[in-house]
Amino acid sequence: MLRCYNLQHANLRTDVKYITSWPTNGWSNQVIQYMNLLYLAQLTERVPIIPCFRSVDLDGNVSHIHFGDVFDLPRLRKELKTPILKWREVKDLGSETLEDLATGGFESRRFVYTCPATGPQFPRNGQERPEHVPMAACLADHLQHRATSLRAPPTLVLSPLHQKALILDDHLFCCNSLYFGIDLLKKRQDIAPAWQTVGRLMHWAPAIQVIAVSRTRQTLGIEAGERIPPSIAVHVRRGDFSIWRRIDGIPVNEYFAPLSAYVRCIKEALRAAILENTGVAIDGVIITSDETDPAKWAPTLTELGWLRPNHTETVESLASI
Repeated sequence: MLRCYNLQHANLRTDVKYITSWPTNGWSNQVIQYMNLLYLAQLTERVPIIPCFRSVDLDGNVSHIHFGDVFDLPRLRKELKTPILKWREVKDLGSETLEDLATGGFESRRFVYTCPATGPQFPRNGQERPEHVPMAACLADHLQHRATSLRAPPTLVLSPLHQKALILDDHLFCCNSLYFGIDLLKKRQDIAPAWQTVGRLMHWAPAIQVIAVSRTRQTLGIEAGERIPPSIAVHVRRGDFSIWRRIDGIPVNEYFAPLSAYVRCIKEALRAAILENTGVAIDGVIITSDETDPAKWAPTLTELGWLRPNHTETVESLASI
């Protein structure tokens, strides 16, 4: 059992086993990680403890967003018929103390990292990365290495801040990043077990749905109460991909797909596929992007009739939420 005063251990029952994981990479990747975490919790009959989303904006500023502020957690608990904890229900958010928590990588190595109130934090040096393994292999690996560790603890890597070495805690088992826990999801197949059993039950929190509907109506110029027509949403990602462009030494005009490529895909493939599969003809397109010079697209977007959300007042309008 963990013996740390700032971790609200009174909330962890001795007759229940728990599981948590590291938040890594971008926000959408973290959603996949937490979906895998919930699925692995089902396989191991453990109660999952979901960390905050660790969001990093384009300026490098870090914010922590609670899982339950984004997804409808009461509904998810009901759908999965299982308790789901948030880290703020386990540890005091006002605590400035960092506890050491052993993590079980799905490989031969084991690491110990710090655990602030927002949940476990993955190391930022990029040197210690989880292996790409299927979920079933993760489970088998855990059981095997747990048994091995009890008999003969392996050589542990010291925690970077406190220089401590801990064996895996079977009461609160902590995993490395679970982003690579599912093979099929990466291939965009809807038969991935974590998607079937968990992902499709992860609904947006009511407050998030209100914001999304409001912004969509504003973009389409539709009044409250009017039906929102079927539309295609496209995100043209630029910002963080520029890092790899610079590393590879490739000019901008040769690295990113031009807007014409998106136009061709929507006209020739996406609209046709939607019509064939659903019988719905879609004309409207909403495009978002972190392009630093969106004005260069303006003439093309106007000609196409594609719309862009106006976020000039978004931060101010949502500041009180």
